[in-house]
This record gives sequence, structure tokens and C-alpha cells, in this order.
Amino acid sequence: RIKKWQLMMMIKDTGTLFDDGVMSAEVQMQFQGNLAKMQIRYQNKSASPIDSLHIIIAPVPYLQLQDSGTPKALPPHGAHPQLLSLRILDYFSDPPRLQINYSSGGKP
Repeated sequence: RIKKWQLMMMIKDTGTLFDDGVMSAEVQMQFQGNLAKMQIRYQNKSASPIDSLHIIIAPVPYLQLQDSGTPKALPPHGAHPQLLSLRILDYFSDPPRLQINYSSGGKP
């Protein structure tokens, strides 16, 4: 079954990947043939800093990925873009897994 956010990403090139009220991840995508450029913008929506920020994009055999990286922390109301260059090697139905871990105000 296709999740609602996956369906939206099939028909739009921008959207929200994650939003828990403290932090959000917004994506913009551009495609040309089997090449893609993506920007994921991580935003701290709180008045407290985000610490111990870890972003993991699970490797998959159908994509080659170059990543600009992410900072270890975000200041209050701060944001940071992560730039991704992708080469799509094969057809796929499940997107790569994006894992976001962080703490804010001492709470994970």
C-alpha cells in the first residue's frame, strides 16, 4: 500500500517528508532522465537548539548517492539544506529509508 506522502511525492516535486512540531524536513526535487537533484531542508521550529542531529539515508542497490552532509546541531529557529545528487540505476517501488534522530531541550 502506498502511503499518502509517497503518493504526493509521485505527483509533486516538493513536499514535507517529516514534521513533528519541533523539526521539519521539506524536499525539493528535479529530475532529468535517470539523474536527480534533491534538496532536503531541515528546520528547527522550536526556541531550543537541536543537538545530536543524525541523518541517515539507507543505501540501496538501485541508487548512487552523493550527499553534502548535515550539521550536528541546529540553532533555535535555524535551518540547513542537505543537497543530494542521485543516479537512478534501476526501477524501484520502495524509496530509500530516511532516518532522523535528534534531541531538543535534552529530550530525544
